[in-house]
Amino acid sequence: MEDKVLFLDNRSLLQNYRHLSGSELVNRILSLPRPGDFIRTLSCQDFYWLIKKIGADDSLPLLQLASEEQWQYILDLEIWDRDLFHLERAAGWFQRLILADGERFARWLIEGDDDQYLIHYFLHRSLEIVNSEEKDFPNDLNDFFSLDGVFYFRAKDANLQTTIDTLLRLIAADEFARYYNLLVNVPMVIPAELEEELYRQRNVRLAEQGFLPREEALIIYAPLEEGKLASIYPAVLPISVSDVDTPSPQLPLLFIPQEGVLAYALTQINDPLLLDRLRLEFAGLVNTIISADGLPIEELEDLEGTVKKAADYLNLALENLCTENIGQAKEILTNYALMDLFRMGYTYLLKLHWKAKRWYKESWFKNKGLDFSFWGEQRGNILEGLLRMEPLLYDPANPEGYLYRRFSRRKDLSLCEKNLQEIIVMDKLLGQIERSYSLPEEAKGITFSNLIFTLWARKVLESNVSFTPLSMEELRSFFQKLRNEEKTPPFRYSPWREAFINDFISFLPPFIEKDTTSLLQGALTQLWEEFVEEYAYVPLNELDGRYTSHFFLTKN
Repeated sequence: MEDKVLFLDNRSLLQNYRHLSGSELVNRILSLPRPGDFIRTLSCQDFYWLIKKIGADDSLPLLQLASEEQWQYILDLEIWDRDLFHLERAAGWFQRLILADGERFARWLIEGDDDQYLIHYFLHRSLEIVNSEEKDFPNDLNDFFSLDGVFYFRAKDANLQTTIDTLLRLIAADEFARYYNLLVNVPMVIPAELEEELYRQRNVRLAEQGFLPREEALIIYAPLEEGKLASIYPAVLPISVSDVDTPSPQLPLLFIPQEGVLAYALTQINDPLLLDRLRLEFAGLVNTIISADGLPIEELEDLEGTVKKAADYLNLALENLCTENIGQAKEILTNYALMDLFRMGYTYLLKLHWKAKRWYKESWFKNKGLDFSFWGEQRGNILEGLLRMEPLLYDPANPEGYLYRRFSRRKDLSLCEKNLQEIIVMDKLLGQIERSYSLPEEAKGITFSNLIFTLWARKVLESNVSFTPLSMEELRSFFQKLRNEEKTPPFRYSPWREAFINDFISFLPPFIEKDTTSLLQGALTQLWEEFVEEYAYVPLNELDGRYTSHFFLTKN
C-alpha cells in the first residue's frame, strides 16, 4: 500500500513538471520524505526527461539517488553519436557520476557489466599505460601517474586526466586486484570489436524502449490505409497501477498539445490500465520517431518537439476517422495501436503530397521556369511547404512564430487541398491562354494574378488583348469602367463578376471535365473576391503602381 501511495505521489509531482524550473524540481524532489524511492520509481525515460529539464551539471543530487539502470539509460543515449562512441561526452558523464556517487559508479563499471566492456573500451581510447616490469619500460615518465609503482598511466587528452585518475583510484580502493587486472587487460583489447559489441548491446537495451535501428524505425513513415488498420482489441496491458517495479513513462504524454481530438479523448479515459498502455505506447512511439529522424537530442526542446510531432499525426488520424463524432476517439485509442494511427495520420498527408508532386513535375509554370512566388505569397508558400520532403503547412499566424508547421488538423488538409486544386486548375488555364497570347518577356515580378488581370483589363478596355503592361492612365480607365455608377466606397464591381469568370472559362477546351470547370469557377471566384477586397476603398487618384500587384504596369 505504501508503494502505491508513493507511485501516485510520483504522478502528482510529474503533473507539475512543465510549470517548475529545474532548480524548483530538484528542491521539490529532495524535500520529499523518501526522495531516493521517488527517483527509482520513475521510468528510465521520465528520469532522462528530468535530467534534460534540470540540466546535466545541476542534476548531481538526482544522479546520486538514481538506479544503475537509470544511469545506463542516460549513457546509452548520451555517449553515442549515431553508431560512434563519443569519448568526450562519455568522459563528461563519467565525471558527473563520479561526483554524484563515485564509489557506486566505479563498482558498477566493474561488477554491473559482466564483461567490463565499457570501462575497458573507455580506458583503451583515453589512456596510455606502461608497465615498469616490461623490458621496454621508458626512462622518461613525465606526466605519468602510478598508484602501485608498477603501472604508470596518463590521459591521451590532458583534459581527461582528472576524471581518469579519480576513477582508477576509486576502482583500486574498492578492490585492488580488479584495478590490477584492468590495467593488464586494457592494452590488449581490440577496440573495433569492442566498440561494435558495445553498440550492439546498447541497441538491444534501447530497442526495448522503442529506439529501433534507423532502418527499422522508418516503418513509422510507411503508408497505412484506413482499410488495413488492424484492431489490437482485446489489448494486452503489460502494466498495472500497482506494478511499481515496471513504471510506465508519464512525461511524454503530458507534453501533447491540449487542443484537438487526441487531448480530448485522453481526458475521457478513466481506466488506469488503458492509460498505462497508452503511456507506454506513446513513449515508445516518440523514441521510434527519434530513431527514424536520426536527430540528436541535445535539449529538452528536442524531446518536446518530437512529442508534438507524434501528437500532431495522431490527432490528424483521429480527426479523419471520427469525422464529426469526436466521441469515437476514445474507442479508436482503445482498439488500435498508436504506431498504426501515427502511420495513418501521416498517410493522409502523404497522399496530398504525392498528388502535388505528380502534378508539379508536369506543370505549366515549372516548365516555364517560374518559381513558387508566381502563385502569390499564400498559395506559393502553401505549395512549397506541401512539396517538402516532410510536408509542412504554411501558417503565418502560427503562435510559435514559425511560418511553417506540421499538419495536425483535418482542416489543415482541407485548406491545403483547396489551394492545391485552385493552383492546378489555374495552371491548366494559363497553359491554354498561352496558346493564344505570348507571355511577357520581362519575368521579374510575374504572378498568375497579374497575368490574369492584365489580360482581362485590356479586354474590358477593348484594347489590344495581350499581356502588354498597362499605363497608369489605362489602369484608371479600367477601374473607372468597372465602377460605372458606383460613386463611393466600398466599390464592389458586382456587374463584372460573372463576366470575369465566364471570360476565362471560355479558354477551356469544349469537352473538358465538368469537375475541372467547377474547380476553375471556384478558383476564379476566389481570385475575384481577393481583387474586390484589395481595391474596394482605393480612390482613382490614389492608385499607385508600386502597390498595384494585380497588374503589369509600364515603367515610368
